[in-house]
Amino acid sequence: CSCAFDAGYHLNVIFRDDDYLGKDFEYPDNIGTDGVEKIVLHKKVDAIEEDAFSGLKNLKLIEVEKGNPYFKGGDVLYATRKNNYAEFIWCSPLKTGDYVVAPWIDSICDHAFENSMLNSVTFGEDVYFGFEVFKNCPDITIKAPEGSSAIEYAKKNGLKFEEITY
Repeated sequence: CSCAFDAGYHLNVIFRDDDYLGKDFEYPDNIGTDGVEKIVLHKKVDAIEEDAFSGLKNLKLIEVEKGNPYFKGGDVLYATRKNNYAEFIWCSPLKTGDYVVAPWIDSICDHAFENSMLNSVTFGEDVYFGFEVFKNCPDITIKAPEGSSAIEYAKKNGLKFEEITY
């Protein structure tokens, strides 16, 4: 199953049930991306394209229907996969303060913190980073252990960083 939401208001959801395979759902043209504040993921959605929520500057909440074993939602969204591999998919751009990414997260998806108003994000030792994870976040500080993949990512992408010890 896959789910993609792009800046053109298009939500493409393919469920496991054969009755729903290939169905496309269109948002009304008058909604615009600024009007999207909440998205509900059906309990049968089991995959989301990276950067699916890119450009949704007012998205506050992604609710995951009860019974969906693949995603945990709220003002952040993450997924668990086979072999206990976990992906951090999205953080609400309206979330403020400091955020600590759970130590069991293995990767951060493309644009996960796009337009974030967070002051800082703290990471553990080794996390894989996708493309433009902190797009349009000039004031954010990355906190992570010295020599970690998060510190290397911050240096490579010109982000402020703080090396921490646990």
